[in-house]
Amino acid sequence: MMEATSLGLGTAWISYFDEDKARELLKIPENWQPVCMLYIGYPADDYKPNENLSTKRKPLEETCFWNEIPKE
Repeated sequence: MMEATSLGLGTAWISYFDEDKARELLKIPENWQPVCMLYIGYPADDYKPNENLSTKRKPLEETCFWNEIPKE
C-alpha cells in the first residue's frame, strides 16, 4: 500500500468477500486461504480524504513486535 501511494495510486484493503468466489475466479489452490483483497487504482482528481477518520498513527513500537508480543 505504501509503494502504491508513493506512485500516486490509491488503495483499499478489503477483508469481507466471498472466499469461494475469489478462489474460483483467481484460481487459488485449495491449500491456500485468501484473507484480503487490495484494490489499487488512481484516485479521482477531486478526491478528499474523510476528515472524520483519524490520520494520527501510533508509534511503531506500539503496533509492531520482534520475536514476541510484549507483556502488558
